[in-house]
Amino acid sequence: MFLVKLPEVDPLACIQNLENHFLLNYGNKLDIADCDMYILRVDKNTKTKQIVLSYKTVFINIFSVVLVNLENGNLVFKHESFNLWETKITSFMNNTT
Repeated sequence: MFLVKLPEVDPLACIQNLENHFLLNYGNKLDIADCDMYILRVDKNTKTKQIVLSYKTVFINIFSVVLVNLENGNLVFKHESFNLWETKITSFMNNTT
């Protein structure tokens, strides 16, 4: 799983030096599926953004939710729980505190 931060203005300009733009770089030999992404604006005054990633890992039956700060790439929250691959899972985003 890779999460790459690219500039909006000219994303092709940073292709030569991509290693500086990786926010997440998880490598394994397992497949993931049923992925979902959501950008969460934490504070409108500071314009802080976080990205919520959720996915199922095939063969080990794990459902994961990862919250990453887009400003500095820090991992804010990670949740993993057991879920059979055959069963349907539904989640919802509650962005109120």
